[in-house]
Amino acid sequence: MLRSITVLFSKDKQFLTRLRKITGFFPAQIAPYKTALTHRSALGSGSKPGEYNERLEFLGDSVLGLVISEYLYDKFPADHEGTLTKIKSAMVSRKTLNGIAENMGIKDLIIMKLGQEDFPLSIGGNALEALIGAIYVDKGLAVASKFVIQKILIPHYNIGEIMKSDENYKSQLIEWSQKHKIKTVFKVLAESSEEHQRIFKIGLFIKDELYSEGTAKSKKEAEQECAKKLFLSGDIEKWQN
Repeated sequence: MLRSITVLFSKDKQFLTRLRKITGFFPAQIAPYKTALTHRSALGSGSKPGEYNERLEFLGDSVLGLVISEYLYDKFPADHEGTLTKIKSAMVSRKTLNGIAENMGIKDLIIMKLGQEDFPLSIGGNALEALIGAIYVDKGLAVASKFVIQKILIPHYNIGEIMKSDENYKSQLIEWSQKHKIKTVFKVLAESSEEHQRIFKIGLFIKDELYSEGTAKSKKEAEQECAKKLFLSGDIEKWQN
């Protein structure tokens, strides 16, 4: 009650009210949330890392990954780690998080100096992860976990549909490599000489190290097989370290 009265007389009343519609609560400290919703473009070249949302995005990405991992671990006790990794990868893809941020109204709160033509497609998903980071800083892991489950997982995901879907592993790999700035390259390792029965053997190199191989009748199918092996291996996180 006291917090609600304080908000009524705050110069940030509009921001706090809109934020509460998204999170379900008023923050104890407003600074992390403002930072979470501030894009680097709003501050210029002289800005410091803690003044815009990329550090909180980094933190929120880890919190989101932890909460989703624990949620899937509890929900699917009979599934192996490869299946859980596949589901998680679909849930945290840039496309998925961007759509959720759009539906939650987060993009409308982002502070930035970008024209529509320069608007990054990932800005909403990045801000969503930064917001999760801000909640963790302000309220702790329990509240951040509750937010992820009640405001993101339950209303915005149909896990049954995710499990049934035929994932495009190569697209996921591209999103993952761009997000984590990890160099991934497909290279032709071998190619049969028979034109009508040509077989391609493709290698997936991560940080210049051969990780997986795929063999198929086309380069595209072989690349898909390489990416699939990565996501179903269960050890994708090691490449982010």
